[in-house]
Amino acid sequence: SDVCSSDLSEPTTPSTEPSGEVTPSTDGVTEPANIPADGSELGEGQHSFTFQVQMADGTAYHYTVHTDEETVGAALVALGLIDGEEGSYGLYVTTVLGSTLDYDTDGYWWALSENGTDASVGVDSLPVNDGSTYAFTATKA
Repeated sequence: SDVCSSDLSEPTTPSTEPSGEVTPSTDGVTEPANIPADGSELGEGQHSFTFQVQMADGTAYHYTVHTDEETVGAALVALGLIDGEEGSYGLYVTTVLGSTLDYDTDGYWWALSENGTDASVGVDSLPVNDGSTYAFTATKA
């Protein structure tokens, strides 16, 4: 019976260790693999708009975003869909859906549009208009 009890305890020890290691490595790390499924409805709130993304490789994503935020930028940042750096003109978006573009390195940048027209203001100044379509397109200079 001593052999059986040691056999039972040994397999459980290794199996708990890997799962304990996996959890911390994924916490707080935003990876492109975490892109929400195309067509997903994201967030909660009384306002809704369509959010489209076209990656540098041409892959396109479409989402319906629900929010109570006043601006498109605040809504997308709150959902973790975009990130960037604060600049003199507000938020300069460098990352969309975990994909970071660096104009200085690769000549690509994220172009923002509203209903197919280039946005005249930054994303954090763009008011949420119900039913509008806001898009970030990876654009080569």
